Amino acid sequence: MRRSASLLLIILWSFIAGSIAAQQIDNTPPEIYIDENGEERYLGLIISEETKRIYKAINQLPEPPLICTQDVWDWREMGGVTPAKNQRSCGSCWIFSVASAFESALLLADSGEWDLSEQQVLDCNELGQGCGGGDPVNAMEFYRDYGAIEEECYPYLAYQSDCEQDTCNFVAWIDDYRHVPNNIIALKNALLYSPLSTCFTVYQDFQYNCYFHEYTDPTNHAVELVGWDDNMCGGHGAWIIKNSWGRGWGDDGYGYIPYESCGIGNYTQQPIMYRDLVEFVWDPDTLAFNVPSGGETTEILTLGNMGERDLYYRLQFKEVSFQDSLGYFWFDSDQSGGPEYDWVDITDIGEEIEFPGSDPNMSNTGHIDFGFDFNYYGESYNSICVCSNGWASFTDSTSFRSTGWPIPDPDLPNALLAPYWANLYPDAAGAVYFYSNGQDSVVITWDDIPDSGNPTYFYTFQIVLTAPDIIVFQYESIDEGNSIRYYTTGIENQTGTVGLHVAKGEPVYPCAGKAIRFSCGQPPGEFDWVAADNDYGQIASLDYQDINITCSAGDHYDGRFYGILDLHTNDPYHLNVKIPVIMNVGMTGVEDSSVVPVAEKLKLINYPNPFNAVTSIEYNIVQDGEVGLEIYNLLGQKVAVLFDGFKRSGDYRVSWDASGYSSGIYFMKLKNCAYSRTERVVLLK
Repeated sequence: MRRSASLLLIILWSFIAGSIAAQQIDNTPPEIYIDENGEERYLGLIISEETKRIYKAINQLPEPPLICTQDVWDWREMGGVTPAKNQRSCGSCWIFSVASAFESALLLADSGEWDLSEQQVLDCNELGQGCGGGDPVNAMEFYRDYGAIEEECYPYLAYQSDCEQDTCNFVAWIDDYRHVPNNIIALKNALLYSPLSTCFTVYQDFQYNCYFHEYTDPTNHAVELVGWDDNMCGGHGAWIIKNSWGRGWGDDGYGYIPYESCGIGNYTQQPIMYRDLVEFVWDPDTLAFNVPSGGETTEILTLGNMGERDLYYRLQFKEVSFQDSLGYFWFDSDQSGGPEYDWVDITDIGEEIEFPGSDPNMSNTGHIDFGFDFNYYGESYNSICVCSNGWASFTDSTSFRSTGWPIPDPDLPNALLAPYWANLYPDAAGAVYFYSNGQDSVVITWDDIPDSGNPTYFYTFQIVLTAPDIIVFQYESIDEGNSIRYYTTGIENQTGTVGLHVAKGEPVYPCAGKAIRFSCGQPPGEFDWVAADNDYGQIASLDYQDINITCSAGDHYDGRFYGILDLHTNDPYHLNVKIPVIMNVGMTGVEDSSVVPVAEKLKLINYPNPFNAVTSIEYNIVQDGEVGLEIYNLLGQKVAVLFDGFKRSGDYRVSWDASGYSSGIYFMKLKNCAYSRTERVVLLK
């Protein structure tokens, strides 16, 4: 009996000692909130500086269009959530919110309800974050990089212990994840795909049902966001959250927070699963219309969904603009809504730059103060560095890289403004000037700078900065010298991962008298010469919709007009698809290739159409070179290759025997060098 008692004491002491040692791994006390019943509720959120930087940038993105107008969306009613859990006396909400969103993604993808281990991340994350708090991005990346273990094998202890994940089998991985901006529409659009991990601030009088508080304190708690209800909270609307304080809290573990209360929506991530939950396909890639003067023409845009859940979409037409993932867009002076060319002569008022070093042609000025704050990709600057080779940077004070490279590029220079990034030779002739009014404007001018390869060619161009964030490039004279083949025009963020590549090595762009404006926000230019008979909708799994797109010449003069069809969906890999729109007014039948692009002159027809089993396809090649003739199904899958190789220009005919294919809509795609044309065919059996 004494032997058994001694053994029991040894085991008990080992357990106590192990628990004490384990809790010493992370002895930072978690933040505690006392609820209305006097119970201790644990928080635990530490947002890294890198995560803050990411969200500072994406929260400046313009609000997207709403792609689903339902006033209630609740994943509880659609079988997309698992039961609420309890983080107990540990500040591990940052893990529970992500694990919960991960379980939802798996449930939607595989219809299997998984109970994933939060303790695994608590013990094994390499950043040492634990019960004292952590960053949900860390948990998201952990499940992506290492995979998840079931709770049954690695149970939750509510304190940090030694990592033992190698003793269990890994059962699931996050394939990818994305950051979601904190605005109501972006969050609603993301929720159409799956629940989210999100954060907010818990105040001492917080309660679960329609509690409202201005966002005045740092974010301190993470939860799963599972839906919305526009009718709740007196019609103000509310987010539906799943908390990690057990099923005894709130509404079986759920709560309702009014839109914009407590900073709800901060630091939101969405796990992505490669399970074809939603997969958006479309045809054609370009909408080209030949419209008679004063008339109109209609073409069909086909949208399809080859995923397993419903696709939601909304489309908008805009004047041609180009926008990066952080919200910067550009227009030039040739486009409606673009800037006017208005050269700013600073040769008499500006300071001529003396480039330091032994070679002024390969030199960087270092930081030049301009006396006010200028916003660029989420950061504020009051100085700029100027390079002899036609670029400037807010951060790069030492490099002098010549011969422009594609944008974006992680290599230096970054935080880049590149009006004409090339190998220039300012030591031979001309000058570079800098001017600031010290209040809101800066001008940097490369004046009559020769080409390094051929100093008989000269370039005059400038950067104009206007606070808080407007950038304009202007070009007074651009000779077609050696550097015209190697220059780059565009802008780039601080890490070289996002940017706007305007042009590279194009002999007609830029040119004298052109201005390009860059700014952040919603591009201007809704336009009325193109319209759709349905601009938003819902497409079921393995279904499609045909949308009639009509171009109307109206009182437009004969010529070519450009636009963009902006398609927004809940497919996380095709959130925003931009389809070029070209309207040729009064140009039908014009054969001059300098007027009508080659792609518009390609012929691709078949007869009969519809057909049964076999159809004859006629096509022409307008340019000697590589040719491909392929057949795709409605889901965007290539089902046949009728030709792939070299052909001389001319007319050709080929038969397609589709007797082995099922009835339905297919697409013929003809590729001739850099150009392509797609036409629809119908197989009926």
